[in-house]
Amino acid sequence: MDLYGGIGVAKRIITYTDVVNPVKSTEQMFVEFPSYNLVEGESVILHLTLGMKIGLRF
Repeated sequence: MDLYGGIGVAKRIITYTDVVNPVKSTEQMFVEFPSYNLVEGESVILHLTLGMKIGLRF
């Protein structure tokens, strides 16, 4: 069994191109947390990783 974890920073730049018939809505739509990938622009977020690997050796 191998347990691992890590922490880091991720910088994301989101742009939309070739959008056909865009509609600007003033209503708030339901979005699950986190919603980093919906807003156009740059963002810096905290990135956490936790995991476990299980293996067998023959």
